Amino acid sequence: MLLDYIHYTPPHHSCQFDMSSACVCVCVCVCVCVCSGVNVFLRKIAVTAASSPAVEITQQGESLSIKTSTSVRTTHVSFTVGQSFNEATVDGRPCTSFPKWETDRKISCEQTLQKGDGPKTAWTRELTNDGELILTMTAGDVVCTRVYERE
Repeated sequence: MLLDYIHYTPPHHSCQFDMSSACVCVCVCVCVCVCSGVNVFLRKIAVTAASSPAVEITQQGESLSIKTSTSVRTTHVSFTVGQSFNEATVDGRPCTSFPKWETDRKISCEQTLQKGDGPKTAWTRELTNDGELILTMTAGDVVCTRVYERE
């Protein structure tokens, strides 16, 4: 199972996490990408808030609950692995997500926008033997990786 962890501190490592990217990956919500064309003011707020999120994950069997808290907002998503579910990106675009186990320590999720155009998005969460949580999000060709430490 993925989870014997509950709470993670803000990331101590990030890459490709800035506003100069063609698509800014923001770890404010499960697999969220704020792409070019979004109001610059909103992107600045999102990047600032996403610089220090706290993540709480709970698991009961195949059901997971992920709560991400920042200084700007708190998001919560619950889902069952192997079943599609509806959610919205941080900029309000509705999508259908499908999570699945890659290994007993790694889960991946592909997203499909319910309407409109945008880059293909996905995320993975993996626990390392060192107790870190690695979150990798993609939007088209842009990849954002964040490494969280267990609190």
